[in-house]
Amino acid sequence: MSSILTNLRAALPRAMPRACFISHSFEDKDALASLKTSLPWYVESRIFPRIDETPDMTVSTDLLDAILACRGLIYGATEV
Repeated sequence: MSSILTNLRAALPRAMPRACFISHSFEDKDALASLKTSLPWYVESRIFPRIDETPDMTVSTDLLDAILACRGLIYGATEV
């Protein structure tokens, strides 16, 4: 499978990376589902689980590590 992806990236230099971290609002479940179905077949979406901590808790290290482990970042913004 990895040789197929390598050939695909060579043929399509602007193709998305295989692993993409998706940053989104957890209230936007429909938008997230729509986004995931619109991604190319080879893209693995990585979504960090919801964090329900108090403001004094440090959670950014694990989140940053998860983002840095991916070659792509998709940021979903919703109009307010």
